Amino acid sequence: MSLSYEKSDVFKILSPLFEEHSGWYSRIIKFIFYPDKNRNFTLEMPKSFGEFLKKQEEEDYPIDPITLNRLVSMQSELHSSSKKVVELTKTLGEQKIPYEEFNNFSNLYDEFINHIRRIEEDIVAMDKGLDSKTGLRSVSMLESDMAKELERRARNGKTFSIVLARLDNFDEIKEKGEQFYDKVLKISSASILECIRSFDDAYRLNETDFLLSLKHANVDGAVACTDRLRDIMNRRKKEEGLTSDEDFTLSQCVGEPLPGYNIPEMIDGMREDMKENITEPDSVIKYVEQSPLQRYLKSVEST
Repeated sequence: MSLSYEKSDVFKILSPLFEEHSGWYSRIIKFIFYPDKNRNFTLEMPKSFGEFLKKQEEEDYPIDPITLNRLVSMQSELHSSSKKVVELTKTLGEQKIPYEEFNNFSNLYDEFINHIRRIEEDIVAMDKGLDSKTGLRSVSMLESDMAKELERRARNGKTFSIVLARLDNFDEIKEKGEQFYDKVLKISSASILECIRSFDDAYRLNETDFLLSLKHANVDGAVACTDRLRDIMNRRKKEEGLTSDEDFTLSQCVGEPLPGYNIPEMIDGMREDMKENITEPDSVIKYVEQSPLQRYLKSVEST
């Protein structure tokens, strides 16, 4: 199968996902707000996603397994959430369903559609968007992904936070050889993928740094994520049988970008904060926004 054929064929099966899920979401929303007038609506999820998965299995379209598995998890969560809001609407009658349930359903739908759109964009760019060594999202996709998140925040006010995670004592890791470094990458990336939710993103920035993009999460949610990541990584290190001499850790910096932020500059600022404020491995700090002038003056004062 030629690459051009693969692209056009994938687009043909992705298009119904947009159209059918958009119509389904609209019917659910109408049912939630006007249940008496919309009792005859078909509220079951479209079958197009199952057809898409079947085609993917038969034709082996150029969609990487990690992205596909995350999309499957997201669709499953969306399905469960839709059933819950429908049942709550039927049970509560004229009372409104809890806002938290409605918001969760709405957020899951948005993320599901955004990830389908991302598959299209990655294929158009002839880039699956993944780092080949870790399965995390490629740094080449970072700026465009972050620009979309900032635009969404400016448009609808939904928060998102980022976590910069850095391998501690990297020189010691490299001294133990390439094979050990590969094991460190494997454990770190697997722990990050297990830690984030189906609609979050994570990137490998360079040899030492990873970035987690946490949707609908404020700084407190990001701090909770750092605790979860530490626990998962400690468990995986034990499962891999690492000795005390082979132990390694990640230090992390959390921040909440606001509309208008320059994400690469923010990441550079987070790196500076970690260099200046982290004195012990396995530490977590919060990023403090400063202008380039403030950072320059601070650096002059310290020299």
